[in-house]
Amino acid sequence: MAYLPPEQANEVEQLLDNENLFARPELQLYYLQLMGLEAHNAFECVGEIEETKVALEKCVERGLTGEAINCYIKEARLDRREYQKLYEKYQQLDLSYQRMPPKLMEILASECRKLEKN
Repeated sequence: MAYLPPEQANEVEQLLDNENLFARPELQLYYLQLMGLEAHNAFECVGEIEETKVALEKCVERGLTGEAINCYIKEARLDRREYQKLYEKYQQLDLSYQRMPPKLMEILASECRKLEKN
């Protein structure tokens, strides 16, 4: 939700019958883990704790709400300087280690550059 264009975010909400996933009680432990407020990161396939905090800050900026957002604001919120530094870090596209076919990489890089402009 942090990075989706508003029209796509609305589509996701409609698919979920306007349910706020940040408010679901059974997901709160995972949010705590993702924020680094519990012993370990929730899943191997998600970003690091810093990336999670950057995404949650973007959600705050977009006006999203819910228990997980409230917890982030109260317990784990980045200060503005740290947020800006991390946001810039995670907006960089590092293609040095990828192993995609060249044509696919060209398409992906082009699409990422378009997103940077938005």
